[in-house]
Amino acid sequence: MTTDVFVEVHDFGFGPACGFLDITEKFAHRYRWHVLAAGNAAAYIKKERPEIDLIPFNGFDRSIWPQLSNFVPADAPLVTFSNPGFAAYAAQRGYSVHLVDQLDWMWPAYPEGIDQVDLHLVQYYFGKENGKARAPGAIVIRPIVTPSALSSANRLDAIGTVIGLGGMAIAGDPTAGDSHARWLLSQILSALKDTPEAFPLCIVGGSPNLAAIVNALGDARVHAAGGVGRRSYMELLRCSRFQILTPGLASIYEAAALGVSPLFQPGVNKSMLLQLESLVETGYPFAVTWPWFKAARDRLTTLPPADALDLITRSIASSMRGEDEAGDLLRAGVKGYVASAGERPVPIKVPKNLPDGGLLLEEAIQRNLEKNSKKFGT
Repeated sequence: MTTDVFVEVHDFGFGPACGFLDITEKFAHRYRWHVLAAGNAAAYIKKERPEIDLIPFNGFDRSIWPQLSNFVPADAPLVTFSNPGFAAYAAQRGYSVHLVDQLDWMWPAYPEGIDQVDLHLVQYYFGKENGKARAPGAIVIRPIVTPSALSSANRLDAIGTVIGLGGMAIAGDPTAGDSHARWLLSQILSALKDTPEAFPLCIVGGSPNLAAIVNALGDARVHAAGGVGRRSYMELLRCSRFQILTPGLASIYEAAALGVSPLFQPGVNKSMLLQLESLVETGYPFAVTWPWFKAARDRLTTLPPADALDLITRSIASSMRGEDEAGDLLRAGVKGYVASAGERPVPIKVPKNLPDGGLLLEEAIQRNLEKNSKKFGT
């Protein structure tokens, strides 16, 4: 019986890539993986699992979806992450699609054909959802967190601070990630200059230019760890005194699983902005929000996706040019965070009866492969 499984992971920060790596970690060795991906997400997956067959394909670009048949056999299992439009498109064309959606809570509506996917897993969301009715057959699963984060190892303060920059892509303008990192790091270092216990400082991120960005800071106490593996990243978080992280959903759930108390940076895409809002509403104190977010919030949730991306991109660029108090707010947030006594765990409460998405996904893949084996007598 063939063990070939195809996976679409679009370059939307590191969220979908981490979702793939984490949910398949326990059974990855049993299959041959062919991953359709591009950009920093593709590079990250290849570094983490070099044995994977990587197929250049940007699943966020609808214009290339018709090329799917050039890469994926019609009878092969096709797994896709947080891309319901692509999932529906492929299912309507006869593919056996398994959708793992980490951002179901954010989509205003389901695309036509979503009911034709073979498996629809929806990651639990701790905040308010948008009120749409759940898709028929969708199964809510527990948060997708790498098993490395669930280790019972004791926490150590072996290093000062870890700054996690994620995939380093700004919504609407992926090339702006490096500029944003330079701005962010300059504000953080300025805030930490009188806090020796915050050093040494380790910066983790997905840009191939990360080392050059960090070296340009001219501070020997600061070093880059670009492309660090999932397990090593969990150890960095566990062994650091302070953590300053992006408000990606994976980061929030990992922090909760590890028991660390990070300062969450301002978000750089719609999902991060809204996730940070949900986290602040739980009463968690360590978060910095863009000064323009409150005024723009309702527009972000009602504008067409392209217009919302443009609004976020222009607003972030304005903040980085110093046209509002974003820098002041970030520096004040960092100073207040490192001065706070004691830890405040991320207050995420997950229903205990939710199923493990990894188990459900492997069962579906196995059923798909066994069905094909009987069909073709292999």
